[in-house]
Order: sequence, then structure tokens, then C-alpha cells
Amino acid sequence: MKHMKDFEKVSDYIEGRNVTVTGTYRYNFDAARSCGAITVYNGKNVDGESFEVYSELLECGLDEEKFKARFKKVCDEIESGKLDVSF
Repeated sequence: MKHMKDFEKVSDYIEGRNVTVTGTYRYNFDAARSCGAITVYNGKNVDGESFEVYSELLECGLDEEKFKARFKKVCDEIESGKLDVSF
């Protein structure tokens, strides 16, 4: 049986909207209200000073496939303009 990772962090820069989308998720954990988040920051370089334009908490119990699908959905919605992250 393959060991599943416990934590994952993904990031994607969307040039057309000049935002960086980050996703963090803690697998196999259910002692909190949420186990991760997808956050959108203005610009390309994300650090402690970065301006957060959107954030979505993720419920516990997702597997890697579901987490990545949620992350991709947010990126797709930003690129298509369905999710407005301009400020």
C-alpha cells in the first residue's frame, strides 16, 4: 500500500490576471474546522507582504485528487473571469 503524503502545497501564477494562486492542504486530519485553503494573491511574488484578494477554506476529508480538482477549478474560474479577483 502506497503511503499518502500528509501535507501538500501547490502554487500557480496566472499571468493574464497577474495573480498567484496557492493551495495548502493537510491530509488525514480531521481535528479542525478546515484542513486547507486556496488563496489568491495579487502579483507574482508571494511573501508576508502580499495582498490577499480571495481565500476559500477547504473542508477536511479530501483526497489528493479532490484537492487538486478544487485548486484547478479556482484557477480556471479566475482565468475565465467567472471569479473576479481584480481590486
